[in-house]
Amino acid sequence: MRRFLCTLAAPAAAAVVAFAGGPASAAIVSLDVAGVVNALGGTAGTFGPDVAVAGTVQFDTAGAAYQTGPYGDGAYAYYRPISGSFQIGGQAYGFGPSGALSVVDWTTDSITFFDSSTVVGPTTGGFDPWYLALSFNGGPNTVAGTALPASYESLAGLTPYFSLYFNGGYSASLQGYLSVVPPASAVPEPASWALMILGAGLAGATLRRTRQAPPLTA
Repeated sequence: MRRFLCTLAAPAAAAVVAFAGGPASAAIVSLDVAGVVNALGGTAGTFGPDVAVAGTVQFDTAGAAYQTGPYGDGAYAYYRPISGSFQIGGQAYGFGPSGALSVVDWTTDSITFFDSSTVVGPTTGGFDPWYLALSFNGGPNTVAGTALPASYESLAGLTPYFSLYFNGGYSASLQGYLSVVPPASAVPEPASWALMILGAGLAGATLRRTRQAPPLTA
C-alpha cells in the first residue's frame, strides 16, 4: 500500500467519532478499531514496545470521488472521509484537511483511510506525526470497481493495518494490525428503563384484574 500512496502522493487530498460501530444512517458508516501495534525505529523509548491503539473512522457510502485514475491493470479513486481519530498512549491523533479515503480495485483490493501531510496530533518525545493510515486489504472482490463499500459489513470482516509515521519519513513509526470492534449491544437509557418497568407493571395489573373478574352470565 505504501507504493501506491507514494505513486499517487502528489495529488493526494482531504478530512471524529460518532458511535460504536455500524452505520449512523443509511449512508454513514462508522468503524471502531482497537489493538496493540509495534513501536519501530526508536519510538519504543517514547511509546513503549507495544502500543495500545483505539480509534474510529467514518465515511459516506454516497460520497463522490474527487480523483480517479488507472492503477496497474486496475483503477483507484479518492474520496473524502467524514472523520478519523485514534487514541495512542493517552494522546489523540487524527486526519487533518488533507485526509483522504482511497479505494483500489486491483489484484488485491484495498480501502485505505490516510493523511500524508496534515495529521493532527502532538509532537511526543521529539516524534512529530506525519503520515497516518488505516488500510483494509482484501481479495479481488472486496470492492466493486472503485465504488465505496456499501455497508459496515463490507469492511467489518477484514483485519485493518494501522500505520503512524513520524518526522517526515518512514524510519520511525507505529505499525500493526488492529481488529474491528463489533457494535456494542444497545443499552436503554434510564428514562427508557423507567417506561419499560412502568409498562410491565401496568400489564401485570391488567392481567390480575382479568383473572379476578367474575364470569359473565347469560
